[in-house]
Amino acid sequence: EDNASALYAYDNGDNKIYFTPKGLVYSFWEKTRRAKEDHFSMESEEEDKKGEVKSDAVSMEWVGANQNVSIVAEEPVNNYYSYTITGKDGEWNNINYIQAYKKLIYKNLYPGIDVEYVFHSGKGIEYSLILHEGADLSVVKMQYSDGHTVSLSKGNVHVSTRFGDIIDHAPSSFYTNDGEKIASRFTRNGDIISFATGNY
Repeated sequence: EDNASALYAYDNGDNKIYFTPKGLVYSFWEKTRRAKEDHFSMESEEEDKKGEVKSDAVSMEWVGANQNVSIVAEEPVNNYYSYTITGKDGEWNNINYIQAYKKLIYKNLYPGIDVEYVFHSGKGIEYSLILHEGADLSVVKMQYSDGHTVSLSKGNVHVSTRFGDIIDHAPSSFYTNDGEKIASRFTRNGDIISFATGNY
């Protein structure tokens, strides 16, 4: 999926997550310097600086979701961010005073279902599916891109990448008014993950 369609991004250095209207794109990038074999290496200093680049990307699409979903950012943080990017003309451009937020909400992603992402400093991302009265959780489906193995282990979803697995921990479900638990688990059908629950 084209990162140009991303509306928001989670920046963790060489690892980034892009939030698009269709889902998420996980991007991984690592550059290692090439070690010179000996004192008499004929490589130029420029070649040595290039090193080796390892990268991978995994996309997750919300299958059958609202094509016109509204993504709302909430709880702005006090500090701003700046980035330098290469434009289409090859020139470097500075983008300054980018606002950051602690929460993103996909409103009505499925009928009566919102998805809320909360960003915890140094601890990653937590997401919640919020079902309003009459919502049907069985319509929620997450499909991962080809070329990455999707598996279930101890209730958790594992998606393979060149940098190790992306792990989506087993769901915990409850009523918001009183905290009463509802049995829930992931189910897998090939590269599609969905949810199964007890009565609610």
